[in-house]
Amino acid sequence: MPSYNTQRAISTYTIDKSLVLKIEDYFKKDVLEILNINSEEFKKTSRDILSVTIHDSYGQEVYSSIEEYKHSLFRNDTKGFSIKFTLKNPLHELKIILRFGKEQENSDLSITLSDNKPREKAKAIEDGLVTILNHHKNLNWLLYPKEQIVAALIGFGCFLAGMASLGDRFTNREKFILGTIFWVGVFYFFVCRYFKGYCTFETNKQKQLDKWFSWLNWGTLGFLLFTTLLGSVRKNLFGF
Repeated sequence: MPSYNTQRAISTYTIDKSLVLKIEDYFKKDVLEILNINSEEFKKTSRDILSVTIHDSYGQEVYSSIEEYKHSLFRNDTKGFSIKFTLKNPLHELKIILRFGKEQENSDLSITLSDNKPREKAKAIEDGLVTILNHHKNLNWLLYPKEQIVAALIGFGCFLAGMASLGDRFTNREKFILGTIFWVGVFYFFVCRYFKGYCTFETNKQKQLDKWFSWLNWGTLGFLLFTTLLGSVRKNLFGF
């Protein structure tokens, strides 16, 4: 029987119980349709195993469904989440592993399928799953460029701006702009990533971090507007 395997990085998502339930439902209903397995045939000839694993600082908890997890929010120290689905019968053998993590390298999707048309059906399964995930996509990907060279160039550029702001070749206004670029880089690489992991999990702690992050962003934006774009207005009104 032909087989096909694919593994790909995934984007940044906010993980809550509703998303996991949608994924479980997709695996147990839509995937069967893609594989052309009707429900009666499935009950007679197939066996499937679904597992949901929550990783935290103490270890991991494994459930056969997220419905077994009785809390509305995840633990504050949740750092990873994985969903594994396997299906096997005489005509098909499927394994799907979906991982979400606070680190970019711990977030990916892998599909292994043995079938008469494995590549075509694996692609259909992947597309359907990504459609569900995209309803929970967030903007954290802005903090984690796909190409590491991009992050390295941004960091190097901010570092050079900071070094240049300490020299004597520029006016005070130019030094201020260069210094601002440096501190924006520090904010981007260190502060933002403290508040926002690659994937985020719905916890009480994350809700509080999101609130603080919003305040910090608006405060920083107000400072930049007051000291740069509104500099001339400020000077006319307050004399400095």
